[in-house]
Amino acid sequence: DESYRAYLDLLFRRPRPDRIGVPMLVLAGGRDRLFSIAEEQATARAYGTKVVVFADMAHDLMAEPGWEGVADHIIGWIDRLAIPGG
Repeated sequence: DESYRAYLDLLFRRPRPDRIGVPMLVLAGGRDRLFSIAEEQATARAYGTKVVVFADMAHDLMAEPGWEGVADHIIGWIDRLAIPGG
């Protein structure tokens, strides 16, 4: 379960892409019932990137079967950031 403070953050805080100066990775679950793919795509667009959708997963990507694939994707993304021109 999400904490009450996290819930309030979702309600009252909005993304501030103008304050972010680092690459962003936006991940989504295709079966997420909290955020639609359209909402995740809008978030990604706001940060100048694209959303990566894990079609058979819901909201808690790291707590579901198949989390290893999500972790591998994150590690690969970080590795590509570390490579000049990558």
